[in-house]
Amino acid sequence: MKRLCIIFLTMLASLSLAAQKQSFEFYYIAHDRTTPVSELCNRLEQVYETALSYEDYAVIFYLPNYDAPITVKVNLPGDNRKDFKNIISELRLKPSHEIFADVDYQNIINLINAHDFIDDAGTPTYTSVLFCWYVTPDFWQFNYNEELIARLYFNLELEKFSGYVETQIMHSHSDGLEVDARYPFGTKNLCKNMGFMLLPY
Repeated sequence: MKRLCIIFLTMLASLSLAAQKQSFEFYYIAHDRTTPVSELCNRLEQVYETALSYEDYAVIFYLPNYDAPITVKVNLPGDNRKDFKNIISELRLKPSHEIFADVDYQNIINLINAHDFIDDAGTPTYTSVLFCWYVTPDFWQFNYNEELIARLYFNLELEKFSGYVETQIMHSHSDGLEVDARYPFGTKNLCKNMGFMLLPY
């Protein structure tokens, strides 16, 4: 009996260690007429296939869709990887998906609370964290850069986790996105210390 207890505790410790060794990535997918859908789907599918191959790679895909967004988790509690095909179908079959910033903000907060990157003791729960935002010029024009990216950065206190939490902002190389170099996230300047990367694809 004692031996069984030792084996059980060893297994629990191994599972806990495995969880701590996971990386975590969150993908927000803004989609409209300027989105190069084939290239975007290829990029998302690469991330998805990598997550299928490596259990230490935890990923959440989030496609806004007004009040019915599509969320897919891989290698996390509530794993619904089979629904990933729904995101690809939505992107390929529909011209755009409407963003409802208040809904998206609260949903993302709920997701992060459920899979927090910091525990109650202030210790990182993953090896690294990435927030990757696929955006469009309309995303910036309608101030979602401020209502979502800046608001989440500020309220999640991401400034405290430089070197652990990274932010990438992706946009089509041909979409003509223009960003105010001085106030990229609005005049409130909530992200003034964010070392984000604005990357064309």
